[in-house]
Amino acid sequence: MKQLLFICFYNFGLLFSFGQDGYSKIENTKENDLKVKNLGTHLSNSYSKGDNQVFLNNILPNRFFKKVILQDLENKKLTKFNKKYKAAYSTKITSFPNELINSLKNGDFYNFVSYNFDPVDKTYHLIFRYYSEKYGLDYHDYRVLSNGKNLIIDDIFVYSSSQKLSETLKLYYLSEAPKNYISSITANEEYKYILMLKNFVDAKNNNELKKAYKHISLLNKALNNKDRFTAMLKLELSRSISDEAYFESMEDILSSFTIDPSTNLSAIRYHYLNKDYEAVFKSINSIQNHTNDTFLDFEKGNLSFAAKNYESAAVFYKNMIENYPHFHLPKFSLLVIYEQDQAFKKATHLLDIILNTSSYKKNTLTQKVKEQLPMISASTEFKNWCKK
Repeated sequence: MKQLLFICFYNFGLLFSFGQDGYSKIENTKENDLKVKNLGTHLSNSYSKGDNQVFLNNILPNRFFKKVILQDLENKKLTKFNKKYKAAYSTKITSFPNELINSLKNGDFYNFVSYNFDPVDKTYHLIFRYYSEKYGLDYHDYRVLSNGKNLIIDDIFVYSSSQKLSETLKLYYLSEAPKNYISSITANEEYKYILMLKNFVDAKNNNELKKAYKHISLLNKALNNKDRFTAMLKLELSRSISDEAYFESMEDILSSFTIDPSTNLSAIRYHYLNKDYEAVFKSINSIQNHTNDTFLDFEKGNLSFAAKNYESAAVFYKNMIENYPHFHLPKFSLLVIYEQDQAFKKATHLLDIILNTSSYKKNTLTQKVKEQLPMISASTEFKNWCKK
């Protein structure tokens, strides 16, 4: 069986018909390389400036709407609901750039990392990295199409959820659509999965997590063939159920599907819990090979630190400090290593770097060292540094 939401929303042209609307895949040329790169840079700059219009102008909300809704021209109730739903959809599609902009204002990172031409998909993709101290690392893959003159964003694949933006909005659409509107077009045996998915969405939205987990587990078992989308929904929810549910869900994914960068991102936590550091390293490398993102040196540093390979960790943290001078976490991680090595002169030099590349005041930084790094704070080098 095809991916669940592909069945629900893409098959059977009468019910769910939408074409490329004059937009098609892009040939791999140097000229198109430049156009795609410029689009990525333009989007990145717009997010930094708090401007959501560049995103909205390039995703074409009216075109994208057709990816989200159920369509049946003979179902007047559903057609009427879709027209009414469009206002809620507009809010949801706008919330994507708005949430990124707010995250940037709160100190998170969202950067255009790279672009590539996918020889399988036969079009271009933009890779953006999201990083938050609270939520960790994620990547967004923007699929790009063209009408010969202009480029557009066709969809966005989110690594952490293994969902496209259109699929995420479909789940919200299902939560809003009345069941009787859906059941009127679900006579076909395969359409029963839409209702099963809606039961999951409704229970989750009502914060009935165990009930939602039961629904998604039943759906996962009901499919004739393994469905990655359903399995990832189950995995996401399993973290709120129990460790046993999480391990079972993650192991199901690793044994059932091709291990790609998105799966590897999800698997990092699992491998850490199993203390399988070699598997963690392989997962990070897989993501780095796909994204060409040197920011993953931070994850390699954290891995080396967890494995107590402090010399290797220091190398990765130093790379991060050089390449991302305004990202402060590697600096504090390196300070911890200097604390263990009693490298007090190096520590005070690093404290100067922190002051020069961050908003930290010297008295705040001094207090932080005294509270968290007792050997450095007791050293002569640190005391002399405080007097400067």
